[in-house]
Amino acid sequence: MLLIMYFGVLGMKGYVPIGIAFGFSGAFIRLGIATGNTLALIYEANPSFALVATTATAIIFVCILSAIIIPLVRQEYNITKLMAPPATESLQEQRIKELAKEFSLSARETEIVMLIARGFTTDNVAKKLVISPYTVNTHIRHVYEKIGIHKRSELIDYINGNGSGESGN
Repeated sequence: MLLIMYFGVLGMKGYVPIGIAFGFSGAFIRLGIATGNTLALIYEANPSFALVATTATAIIFVCILSAIIIPLVRQEYNITKLMAPPATESLQEQRIKELAKEFSLSARETEIVMLIARGFTTDNVAKKLVISPYTVNTHIRHVYEKIGIHKRSELIDYINGNGSGESGN
């Protein structure tokens, strides 16, 4: 059951196409049924073998099931995480969106401010967004002009609600 649930969640979250997830879960069920039926036929055809091998086979099956079920149960926590609703927006992200609306920041400027608020350097922002550091600096300069501040620390204070947004003239 856990395996079917796991594939279902992977399919629903888009990690695996639904058809493939359904196919794998169905295949595992059919594999288990086929294995059980094959062993039943072998034991039915050889009653003397069944008397000797039944205990050994039962112990082997218990070991195999344990080896399969224990990791799957541990994966149940991952299933729970996958099924959890998306994380709510942080207070900082909300404040940045309000700031973007208030000062008419462009989408790119807002994105750069979000990264700066998370502690990214100019070079890191440039690498993440695949743009030049000079372009990042230009966007930052435009943000400073629109908000009326002069340095990164003032921007961080403004975002965190510690500053008034004034440049302290």
